[in-house]
Amino acid sequence: MDLSSKRIMLTGGAGFLGSFVTEKLKARGCKHIFIPKEQDYDLTKASSIEAAFKDAAQLFSSSPDSQSSILDSRSPIDIVIHLAATLLPAVEKFVALGTICAYPEFAPL
Repeated sequence: MDLSSKRIMLTGGAGFLGSFVTEKLKARGCKHIFIPKEQDYDLTKASSIEAAFKDAAQLFSSSPDSQSSILDSRSPIDIVIHLAATLLPAVEKFVALGTICAYPEFAPL
């Protein structure tokens, strides 16, 4: 997948795992990465998620190499890589990663 023109929201992008993901995205040519910071957005609340999408749309539409507009009928985000919080639907692709086993039978406590 060519990521160079994709508008990506990376929740948790400033954290330990997220910082590595950010580096890899940039290495693959991503120019439009929005990382909502915890101090700016409480991503457990729908209103904050909506604000993050709106702010991402403004950021991406003001980018000099952006082909999108804030009035674009698509979602302002093409891809969400979710490392931190809840999100709204209407994105092209959703990637969820975690650092704990999703199958408890393979990780006895």
